[in-house]
This record gives sequence, structure tokens and C-alpha cells, in this order.
Amino acid sequence: MNWDALDYLAAAILLGGGLAAYLIARRLIANPRLRLLAGLAVIAVVALIWAELAVGIF
Repeated sequence: MNWDALDYLAAAILLGGGLAAYLIARRLIANPRLRLLAGLAVIAVVALIWAELAVGIF
């Protein structure tokens, strides 16, 4: 696949947004177990969006 600038921008926004979501959740959630679940949820959402953008599985 030949990536262009728009593909790199979309990847940066997706990864940056996922990181920002995790950092916000980490700051707001005190319980370590809930923090872990929030992190896993963010990873799952980012992976699903990435798969949709990559191959359009949905």
C-alpha cells in the first residue's frame, strides 16, 4: 500500500486521540482495575477504527 500524507495524518489523529482518551481516563479513574479496563477499551476502539479504515470490515 502506498501511504500518502492524508493516511499519515489519519493515523496520527487516531493514535493521538487514543492516547489522549487514555490519559484523561487515567486521570479521572482512581481504581487500578477500572483504569486497566478503560485502557483495554481504548485499545479495542482504536483497533476497530484502524481495521475499518484499513480494510473496511464493517
